[in-house]
Amino acid sequence: MRPLLKLWIFIGVAVVLVAIVAGVGFIPVTKVEPYDCVKTEQYDCIKVRQVPCTKTETYPYYEQVPYPANEEKDLTYHAWGFNTYESWWDYDIWLSYWLRNTDDRGGYFKITFKCSLDGVWYSKSQTKWISSGDYAEYEVEFSRNRGQTWDYEYPTVTPPTNTVTVIKYRSEKRTGVREVEATCDEAYETTCWREVSATCYRSKTGWLLWEPWR
Repeated sequence: MRPLLKLWIFIGVAVVLVAIVAGVGFIPVTKVEPYDCVKTEQYDCIKVRQVPCTKTETYPYYEQVPYPANEEKDLTYHAWGFNTYESWWDYDIWLSYWLRNTDDRGGYFKITFKCSLDGVWYSKSQTKWISSGDYAEYEVEFSRNRGQTWDYEYPTVTPPTNTVTVIKYRSEKRTGVREVEATCDEAYETTCWREVSATCYRSKTGWLLWEPWR
């Protein structure tokens, strides 16, 4: 062995021995230590989404409802043959009219005649009972002096009335139910993510200082 190599080996051994004798030693040591941290984790969750649907709703409406009611109704009739003439022997004015009861029951029918003498209007009425299907003649006289001007109006008929039951209708409010298109909430399962507090671990390398036995 060369003398120079031997010298270096000797020096190295000497340094180690000196360190041991002096009580100085370093050994690398790796250890795991915990620390607080935040982690992201996955979990099953339920969310809500909007979907088309059909809902039931109430709505107001009005309905025509029949109901019985009593009312006074005129008996039906047919009038004809209105006639006027001046009496040649005393100058009086005569008015006449015919009337038929076309209803299914009898009653008292009234006819009112009007006549004007020198511009002054007078009226007279006649009332007669007419059975169903029968007819009657009405005739009245207005006294007049010779030379008086006269005029007339068409007679008016006042038929008897009868109480009858008729069906009438009134509007009543109702509440209906119908289905309408709408948007509803729907729950569904999915995957969610969240941050949670956790304990993490990390490796740490240190030097172990040791002393020799004394």
